Formats: sequence, C-alpha cells, structure tokens
Amino acid sequence: MFYCAEALLLAKGLTFSSHRAVISAFAQHFIKAGVLPKHLHQWLREAFEKRQVSEYEFLTGAGRPDVADLLEKARRFLQATDEQLRLQGCI
Repeated sequence: MFYCAEALLLAKGLTFSSHRAVISAFAQHFIKAGVLPKHLHQWLREAFEKRQVSEYEFLTGAGRPDVADLLEKARRFLQATDEQLRLQGCI
C-alpha cells in the first residue's frame, strides 16, 4: 500500500523522504481532495502501524488473521491505485 501511495504522489510530481510524510501527503492530495475514499487512508495507516509493531516488537507481531485482512485490503488498495493512475493517464 505504501508503494501505491508513493506512485500516486509521484504521478503528481510529489516525493517524500519518510513513511509518515507519504501517508500524510496521500491523505491531503487524495482523501481530503475527495479523489479516493477515506477508508484507503485508514488502511494505509493501519498497515504502517502493524508493520511497525511486527518489525520492532516481534513478540506481539501480526497473526494470520491480521495478515489475511491486510492482504485483502492491499489488493483493494492496489486496484484503486491502478484505476486512479489510469484516470490520470499514467498507465
């Protein structure tokens, strides 16, 4: 989802040096602007938070149900990204 958000921002000529900046800019340019639905930002934030926990707090990492849920959300996020990039004429 992070790389999808980066691709959407890059299509607007925007680049950022941190995950948090990408997530924030994604919200500003696509969610608050009404281009994409709000739940995509929520999913992106959720994935980032779970990644942080999984990488740095391995004893409380994501279990199978969490991974399955995030995988489905990632598929849908990718589909929305693909549609948006096509609308922008990027692919």
